[in-house]
Amino acid sequence: MRGHVYRSDDRGNNWTKVASGTQQSITGIDQRSDGSVVMVGNSGIVLASPDGGRSFSIAIRPDRANLTAIVARSAGDAIFGLTGVIAPVAK
Repeated sequence: MRGHVYRSDDRGNNWTKVASGTQQSITGIDQRSDGSVVMVGNSGIVLASPDGGRSFSIAIRPDRANLTAIVARSAGDAIFGLTGVIAPVAK
């Protein structure tokens, strides 16, 4: 809720708050095999972290659609909204 992000380095025994740069609710997250993390949420926010969730950059989709999930695919990420698949995000 309200953009709160926490991460754990010890399988959930301890948690550290990470600044997300947004107050929008985060509704979907994907951690890739390289350790990078992408999160999506309300009002079209897309948060990207190249360092395993230690820091995030934020982008806002021009349509500001509420996003519900993200799935990594070899052809580019698929993002979902209230009406289903919105559009693949090019890699």
